[in-house]
Amino acid sequence: MKKKVLIVIALLTLSFTFMLITNGCGGGGKATGEKTSPSPSTSSQASVQQISFATSQPGGVFYPLAVAMCDILNKNVPNVRAITEQTGGSVENTNLLMGKKAEIGFATDSVALEKYEGGKYFKYGWRLFEDTLEYIALADSGIKSIKDLDGKKVAVGAAGSAANKLTIDLLKAHGVKNFSPQYLEWEKSVDALLDHLIDATAGMGAYPIPAIQGVQARANINLLQADPEVIKANFKAPVYPVVIPAGTYKGQDKDVTVLGISAGAWIRSDLPEDLVYEITKAIFSNLDYLGTVHRTGKDQHLLTPEEAQALGVEVHPGVIKYAKEKGIWK
Repeated sequence: MKKKVLIVIALLTLSFTFMLITNGCGGGGKATGEKTSPSPSTSSQASVQQISFATSQPGGVFYPLAVAMCDILNKNVPNVRAITEQTGGSVENTNLLMGKKAEIGFATDSVALEKYEGGKYFKYGWRLFEDTLEYIALADSGIKSIKDLDGKKVAVGAAGSAANKLTIDLLKAHGVKNFSPQYLEWEKSVDALLDHLIDATAGMGAYPIPAIQGVQARANINLLQADPEVIKANFKAPVYPVVIPAGTYKGQDKDVTVLGISAGAWIRSDLPEDLVYEITKAIFSNLDYLGTVHRTGKDQHLLTPEEAQALGVEVHPGVIKYAKEKGIWK
């Protein structure tokens, strides 16, 4: 009997050990409301600080960049356990920062600024890339520009998302008023497009957007042209026209103008300066590696004092400390 008890205990111990090993740095899955503000663990690894990156779904650019950054931090910053959280994107990420359920959140700057509140909950980290809102339609539809969407069924993103607000504003700015908005998340909108249930949908990210490339593997598409003068007249910084060079996507034989917006890494205001300094230093010391994940990875950008003032944000003190070492701040 005693021998059986010992065997059971041994099996339970092995099972628990396996759980600890497999619950590693690859990611935290979907963000949930159950996560509380991370604090130093009360276990034997009491000094380990968990750093959660709120990102997006894997089809966007936020997610793979965050996975690579977590890899960098886990290999280069002692006593840090970095993980990724798959989320709905910018709006959810800023909410997670405000609720202290993530430490770093990726967000388009326009969305983050709406909830900025003078840096009460989060401050600017660094610029990630130019985000773009790219509308696509099936090649045989004859739809080639945003203005062609009048009278069409158009996916406008999930209600309340950053893409949703920008798409509605973009369509209206182009005089597209008689359209049927379809509040669909990306994957559902793609299925609807391929089944000819809607006429167009939009992807959001730094070009080339992996999710749009995925659609091209299933169908021929047109990347829809936006009017740069319309964007300039109806939007203000950090929103502006961006030209996607010919050849970026399969079958794209000419430059296409789309709506662009800067996106940044936003950091919880209460994270210690020294910790954020080490995080920033590790990431900016490994930009070549980030560049292997996506073309924008190597172009991470530390704001100058003038750029921060123009955007109307405070940069986290830990980032400023690193920027001073590099001569970007005095």
